[in-house]
Amino acid sequence: LGVPSCAAPARAVVAMGEGHAFGWSLGCINRRLFVLGVSAVMLALCLIQLARWVLSFRLWDAIMGNSWKVEAPAGCIGTQCWEVLTCFGMKDASLHVREPLVTLAGVIMLPAALSGAHHSSHRDLRVAAVFFIATAVLHIGVLAADAIYFGTCGSYPTNIIYQTMLNWMPPSPLNRATQAKLQAMSAYSVEDVAQATHDFQVLTWYFVVAGLLAAFLLYVAREVWLLGDLSERGPLGLGMHFGLNRWDEVLDHDALRRHRMKGTRSAFLDDATLTIPGTDLESSHLGVPAYGGGYGAIAHLAKFDVFEEQEDEEAEQRMLEINAALDHAEAEEASAAAAAAAAEEAEARSRADQRLLLF
Repeated sequence: LGVPSCAAPARAVVAMGEGHAFGWSLGCINRRLFVLGVSAVMLALCLIQLARWVLSFRLWDAIMGNSWKVEAPAGCIGTQCWEVLTCFGMKDASLHVREPLVTLAGVIMLPAALSGAHHSSHRDLRVAAVFFIATAVLHIGVLAADAIYFGTCGSYPTNIIYQTMLNWMPPSPLNRATQAKLQAMSAYSVEDVAQATHDFQVLTWYFVVAGLLAAFLLYVAREVWLLGDLSERGPLGLGMHFGLNRWDEVLDHDALRRHRMKGTRSAFLDDATLTIPGTDLESSHLGVPAYGGGYGAIAHLAKFDVFEEQEDEEAEQRMLEINAALDHAEAEEASAAAAAAAAEEAEARSRADQRLLLF
């Protein structure tokens, strides 16, 4: 759970924050903020898709009593309408499995992810993680089913065309005219689609987009699951042992003081950079000094030598005093030990004399 390099400048002044507790997604994004952002974006996309469906059903026009032109859908003709377990009958199966299931489930379940990430609720985050896992597994299953359909029937299922060629998100790589041609088709044979799209690699584009989407959903599920565990158990599995001074909502005054001290100059170091008197001969004053020996440019050197000799004498005198004090203490300790030994010897003699008197 170390601090990533892309977040290092922001961590120079403020405390480590909740990234220290919850970790990082994609290398440098706070895991809790990552889950919040992804859940909010996906919920917005689901709501927009739901609104598009409501508008396409003309519910508002029906409520207001407005009239509209009904367009005949491109569908089956004749006996094709009764086919079920055939290539024509199964062409829409994967699309109907994916939608509207994913969108409706997202509208219901993604608020749990937002609530869990905001309130650090383990239960809501676990529910959201299960939703992301199920959605990723569903996309992988649909991708496999579309590959089997293409290999068996030699044509594109409707899901491949609608998910990557005609859908508004992700944006289609085709222009509006080409999209209109595809929407007018009732079946999507390889030849017809190649002619309409000018030999665009539809299958490759679908596998890349759908594969990346499934992989991203699995990664989000992993991050949500980890966030739930960290919210309940902490980084060591022993509970939420997070110091209150490690959150962004609380200022770390120690970190702020360390940051301010970086710009404070040390008087001790500044004094150490000063030139020692007499070492710079060019800047020394000329003339006869008022104290000490020396003449001309070396006058300050002579004064410095006198001061140094005085300091040496004072230090030597202090050492003599210390040695004398130590010798005196040792002599007193030796005399005390001798007195104690004499007292013990006298007591021993007294006891011996008492024993003789008893006999």
